[in-house]
Amino acid sequence: MIPNSKEIVQQNGTNFRLDYLEHFLAYFAFGTLYILWRGDRDFSIKGVELAVLFAVACSFSFLTEYMQLIIPGRTFNLIDVVYNLAGVLGSILIIYFFFVRYYLRKKHSALQA
Repeated sequence: MIPNSKEIVQQNGTNFRLDYLEHFLAYFAFGTLYILWRGDRDFSIKGVELAVLFAVACSFSFLTEYMQLIIPGRTFNLIDVVYNLAGVLGSILIIYFFFVRYYLRKKHSALQA
């Protein structure tokens, strides 16, 4: 989103920019695809690999926002970085720890029995 644009939703006197939701969803999708790609047959990923996923996402998120400082008309927005990281962390917590580790492992073990 371009700063100072009109894409703002006002609810009860607070401003919520729709691009924050887009940042969250894009990084949530990134984390989800990575988890589905890297999971093995037992639906597990090493904790170190999840930590590397989060570290790479942190670095990439910060770098993409930092690069906007050299683009005319764009600005660095720390809130965008926060929503990016929340998206990746959400995918790790929701998709990996709840859906994959709990639901799919339970279903997989039931099929094995």
